[in-house]
Parts: sequence; C-alpha cells; structure tokens
Amino acid sequence: NQLKENKLKNRNAMFLQPAFNSNGNLLAFLGKMNPKDAFSLMTYDFKYDNLNQHFKHSEKAHEPDWSPKSDYLSYHEFNPINNASLIQIVGW
Repeated sequence: NQLKENKLKNRNAMFLQPAFNSNGNLLAFLGKMNPKDAFSLMTYDFKYDNLNQHFKHSEKAHEPDWSPKSDYLSYHEFNPINNASLIQIVGW
C-alpha cells in the first residue's frame, strides 16, 4: 500500500521485508533510521503513527510474520555460532 509506505518514508525509515498484521494497522519490518545503523526488527502502528524499535537486539532477524489473529509476531534469527536459524515468537 503506497500511502502506508509513504508514512514510513516521512519518518526517514529504511525498511525491508514488510509484513502487515491481519487488520492492516500494524507493520513489522526490518528497518533502520540511520544509514550507519544495522537493520533490526521494528514495528509501526498506522493508527497511532507509532514507530517502535524495541527489537534492537535483532540485527540478524529476517522474515517477520504475524499470526493469523495478530496475537504473535514471529521472525527468524540467524545464530552464526552454531550456523542455525532460530524462530523467535513475540507476544503482542
């Protein structure tokens, strides 16, 4: 949705792999605010224009996805120590 993407661009957010929840009001994505930063898992609430960076630790995250009822956010996180991809699940 172009209107929603423009809202994020107005916040200077660079984003990859966007995933909307079932209601379309929450977006999970890999993003960063500063070009020098690493990408991390972020969320954006279109209803309240609220950009969240509470997943700063997740610079190796990829493939964000919402549960069917948007109760949970999942993502894969690569662990280079044992060369494995972990599935992380966050309650919403």
